[in-house]
Amino acid sequence: MMQRIKQFLAAGQVVELTIPGRYFRFDSGVIGVDVTFFRAGAAIGSIEDMREGSWAKLDSPFDSVRIVNGAQASAVSFVIGTGEAGVDRIVGEVSVVDASRTRSLAGQAFYVQMALTPAAGKFAQAQLWNPDGSAYNIVVRKIICKTPTNPTGNQFIGATNDVLASGVEQPTWIKPKTLLNPTLPAAKFYARTDSAVALPTGYFYQMFKRDLFSSELGVYEYPIRIVEDFVIPPGRGLTFYIDTADLYDRSMIDFYQELIQ
Repeated sequence: MMQRIKQFLAAGQVVELTIPGRYFRFDSGVIGVDVTFFRAGAAIGSIEDMREGSWAKLDSPFDSVRIVNGAQASAVSFVIGTGEAGVDRIVGEVSVVDASRTRSLAGQAFYVQMALTPAAGKFAQAQLWNPDGSAYNIVVRKIICKTPTNPTGNQFIGATNDVLASGVEQPTWIKPKTLLNPTLPAAKFYARTDSAVALPTGYFYQMFKRDLFSSELGVYEYPIRIVEDFVIPPGRGLTFYIDTADLYDRSMIDFYQELIQ
């Protein structure tokens, strides 16, 4: 007999399952778990940092299982039973996991909606920053440059190794992609306006320059075509600045955070 268990586990959560068997499979999850098998209250085996798709068949049966989730909340699925199950029509096994939905449910996916409105004669500047000492990489999947006014200048986007000088943190611009226990990410978002175009301190490696927009309902936007995800490690940021005064910035950034192993 095989039994499938699906749960949402908080970071570090411990779960005791009183289900007998000899076979255990970790079907799906975004981070490793520690598994200990018991019989009559005594541990008879364990697996540390068991990963998605891994399984174990014990020599002797167990009557309960203890599962300790890793340092990141995750929707998980386990299979426990007295034997094994499979499909004879194919060789091997293919597991399809909707990683985007799993990250959203785990509270690890976010987006930024800028609302940067410079005063007359001011230049807009903003930054998605992953702080030093962060336990996560920030993975950027999509950028849409957007302004409600007809742009006459350019927006530059680049990597930098220093936090935006005199930037004001804008936590309300970062939105979680789940309404279930929403939390803010490790990343910070800063914005500022200045009387002159000012490059970030430290190095600035230009990656994109926007100079072409399409207008729809009075909003001018330009999606950045990202073939591979941008990874922002701790102590690095993605900085935006515009070389024309008085230009609003309503750009959007789609990203998630990934625990550094």
